[in-house]
Amino acid sequence: MNPHLNTNFNSKIITNKNFFVVNGLLFFVSALLILVEYPRERKFALEFQKGTAWQHENLIAPYDFPIYKLEHEYKSERDSLLKQIKPFFRRDAEISNIKIDSLKSVISTRWNELILAESESGRYLLNRDSLKYYTRLKNQFTDTAVYWLTNLYTGGILDKVNVFENLNNKDMEIRVISENFATEIPFYQTYSKGSALELINRKTNYYLDNKLIEYPALYKTFKAINMKDFITDNLKYDPKITEKVQQEMLNTISHTAGIITRGEAIVLNGEIVTTEKLRKLESYKRFFELNTDGGYNKWLLMLGQFILIFMSFLLLYLFLMRFRPEVFINPKSVAFLLISILLVITLGNISVNYDLLNLYVVPFAIVPIIVNTFFDSRLALFTHLIAILLTGFLAPNGFEFVLLQFIAGFVSIVSLQQLQKRGQLLITALAVFSSYTIIYFGISLIYEGNLNTLNWRYIIWFTANSTLILLIYPLIFLFEKSFGFLSDLTLMELSDTNNSLLRKLAETAPGTFQHSMQVANLAEEASFRIGGNPLLTRVGALYHDIGKMKEPQYFTENQSGDYNPHVKHSSEESATIIISHVTHGIELAQKHRLPLQIINFIRTHHGTTRVEYFYRTERNEKPNENISTEKYTYPGPRPYSKEMAVLMMADSVEAASRSLPKYSVETISQLVDKIVDYQISQKQFDEAPITYAEVTKVKDILKHKLSNIHHARISYPEAPKSEKE
Repeated sequence: MNPHLNTNFNSKIITNKNFFVVNGLLFFVSALLILVEYPRERKFALEFQKGTAWQHENLIAPYDFPIYKLEHEYKSERDSLLKQIKPFFRRDAEISNIKIDSLKSVISTRWNELILAESESGRYLLNRDSLKYYTRLKNQFTDTAVYWLTNLYTGGILDKVNVFENLNNKDMEIRVISENFATEIPFYQTYSKGSALELINRKTNYYLDNKLIEYPALYKTFKAINMKDFITDNLKYDPKITEKVQQEMLNTISHTAGIITRGEAIVLNGEIVTTEKLRKLESYKRFFELNTDGGYNKWLLMLGQFILIFMSFLLLYLFLMRFRPEVFINPKSVAFLLISILLVITLGNISVNYDLLNLYVVPFAIVPIIVNTFFDSRLALFTHLIAILLTGFLAPNGFEFVLLQFIAGFVSIVSLQQLQKRGQLLITALAVFSSYTIIYFGISLIYEGNLNTLNWRYIIWFTANSTLILLIYPLIFLFEKSFGFLSDLTLMELSDTNNSLLRKLAETAPGTFQHSMQVANLAEEASFRIGGNPLLTRVGALYHDIGKMKEPQYFTENQSGDYNPHVKHSSEESATIIISHVTHGIELAQKHRLPLQIINFIRTHHGTTRVEYFYRTERNEKPNENISTEKYTYPGPRPYSKEMAVLMMADSVEAASRSLPKYSVETISQLVDKIVDYQISQKQFDEAPITYAEVTKVKDILKHKLSNIHHARISYPEAPKSEKE
């Protein structure tokens, strides 16, 4: 420990070349993977935006090239043409004949059943004159039903739900293919199954209600016929022919709108980039990047890309080595950072080159959120900056992309310092969406100066981007399990005193449980004040003494009365029992699958200190013998993080404070100074990145908290003798 940063900790990096080799290999492989994803086209170096002045030298065409239509112009022509395309359907003539014959057959069958029933009952229907009249009514009903069913199939019945999935415009004519001839009919004249059934039911019911209502037997017989049985679609959408014709028409659209000849001025210095100038500049940029006849060397292009990637990664490498050595010496942590960068760059590359989704749908803000969850905000922001800079080389408008993503990433870090509740992530998603929208709105006003030209599709993309941020929970769980990290969500679960292990501690060793709770409160506050992780410190404190559950009676906080089981053992045996609570705690923690980070608190909370009471007892009993300190010394290691150092101080001070004969501000202050100074003299904090100033602050906090716990008061000086008199 020194006033700045622990020198022993940094010396591990300097003397151990393995860190340099392993990390160098990880960075090199990552750089190659990114290089593979980069395009092999040249990049147009000059930046320009519509509505701004051309800030570069006069741009003269070095060769002939076509003027391409702008994307929105081509899309507008395409959409207009698609609205004119008439979809094709095939008419099935057999269906109508089958259904009409089926209807006639059903009516005839129902009529015969009615005649048979009337004949057996001997009722009036068999009267010759009546039968003749009823037969005429039956024939009229048949003619009515057949007439309307024929009309329906002549117009065409189709399933409009399926049709609408393939049509761009419902108010148009369609082409119906019948016997290899195509005829055009208005689309609105066709019927869906529902509308066809409604029409024939209405027409047949009208006849029944007006002609046969006075003849109950006939009315009931024909009313029972279900017209739905005779309705089906006889127009089938033909996507192949429709798409073929559609493609033929789209092929007639020209992508170009003229040509620029060699020597012609594209734009001059100071000129405003109008729509026409923008079209020429975009065309020149496109032709320049795709033209392979310009004499450029593809290998030199790759070398330039590799230099860009190498320098970006070198910055991250040096940042980790200099400012985050605890991350640098952990290959898993370095691999996690590089994989996070690779993932978002890959997604950006896919969105740009394969047109599967817009680049602004890719949730780049997930990187700083996840890195901040497992490490800290400064590393999260730096990692995010490297990721978006490397992706910005792929983006169509690099500056705009980097600006938007940098601000969104910064906002995500500020709005989500600690991910402990689900609601926090929703707030962060809303904050990211707001930052995207506001910055895009500002950029658009600068470039366009007109609200009517805003592309509102960006709002949809930003909404999708922010929604994807909510998927971070399963990603955090995946990274935790894959890389052995520890998130605040897991720490919150472990800090619940109702979990099985802590409940067992409370039942088996209640004094130890209370001691752990007090230490957790002290250490959490101290860790917070010196910039440590207070939640990690609290959880480490709750579990640091779980090894005492094996033999709780040997520890003073669990003893009651005057009986002390140590009287049956020698000082050496008692020291062994006391020291073993560390190894027992590690075994118990591993059995319950506690995270390694928490197990390390158990390992280090006594460092390499001695069990002083039994060591001194042994020396007093055997003053003439050479007592080995090894048997009275904890195995260590010493604390190697700020949080572990805080726990060691809080644990020792809280335990010792229980034996104070008198509680006052002075006695507590002397106790804290004595214990912590002794730990410093024993070099217990030499492995931890904690400064003297931070140790002093921890001591002050422990004094203040213990004074409040034990209700210590300042002892006032006695009054002068003259006042007493």
